[in-house]
Amino acid sequence: MQFSNSKDYQSPPKPFLNYAKKFYDLNLQPIPCNDKKTIVKWKKYQKEAIKEDKMDKWIKNYPEANIGLITGNISNLTILDCDNLDLSIDQLQDEFGISNFIVRTPRGSYHLYYAFNNERKITNYRDRSIDIISQGCVIIAPFSYNKEKNKYYEIIKGNFDNLKNLSKIKKDISLNYYYNDQENLIKEGNRNNELFCHLKNIAKSYKSYKSLEEEAFNFNIFMEKPLSESEIKATTRSIWNYKIKGQIYTKNRSRKDEILQLSENPTAIMLCEYLRANHNGINRYFYIFQVEVAKELKISTNTLRKAIEFLLQKKMLTRHKISNKKCKLTQREKGFTYEYRFL
Repeated sequence: MQFSNSKDYQSPPKPFLNYAKKFYDLNLQPIPCNDKKTIVKWKKYQKEAIKEDKMDKWIKNYPEANIGLITGNISNLTILDCDNLDLSIDQLQDEFGISNFIVRTPRGSYHLYYAFNNERKITNYRDRSIDIISQGCVIIAPFSYNKEKNKYYEIIKGNFDNLKNLSKIKKDISLNYYYNDQENLIKEGNRNNELFCHLKNIAKSYKSYKSLEEEAFNFNIFMEKPLSESEIKATTRSIWNYKIKGQIYTKNRSRKDEILQLSENPTAIMLCEYLRANHNGINRYFYIFQVEVAKELKISTNTLRKAIEFLLQKKMLTRHKISNKKCKLTQREKGFTYEYRFL
């Protein structure tokens, strides 16, 4: 069935009544929303399929609600949300890969749909007003209505069949975190402390409590057994209170100290800044795809390797060798055997 962008609309609009079940039948996770705000509790549906009787109840109770789709592993869905109106669809697809299902929002921005491939959520990707909507998020679906703009979310490419067979975003060092890596999941007994330390280290860069709480829920996927919603909110509130009182102190080096420490190796400074920009807020191991990174930084792979060794020597990074079995499962390029983490 091809989506229509005009004749199927009605007044008053009833997106959830008319279209939620269609998305549900495609094994997606639709939830009712008031504009962009979710109406029902939905966090458990990141890992648990919505039952049909629950969906029928929501359709009956919220016929005029907008449709929110839970993204990530449960729906096999990642969305590239571009608010940068200077970027065309062709430019976005050249960089991130072809999307066979694209939505234009009431503001004129674009949602490009892709199959989930363990991408992490990213806000303002490389300062270009591009968000990666992935694990633990909700995106407003087509046929939803924006009252302020008096416009709908329109499908400008694709149909229901395309949602069954989405392509993946192009490989990129900054988009993957392998959250399902069982070897590195945080064990019980240390979960609350890890979350507290993580939020303490990043809180200064967050401008709102809501965004910090969102990051806390994202970090929860690194737990072997996830923390409860109440524990996450309590920890976030505690850190936020410290922040607004100006009482957050960390042992982290200042950016000035880092630059002075690395001043004898300008390439290492550039690499350090590049890695921090791509892995900000994720205090876990990551991979360095040397050929791709060297090309992007416009240096040779040999120069890149020397910069990596310099960062290890200065104790800016740590690394460990992954097992042969794991290497075969996650190898991206020839010779790839290490994971890295900032100290």
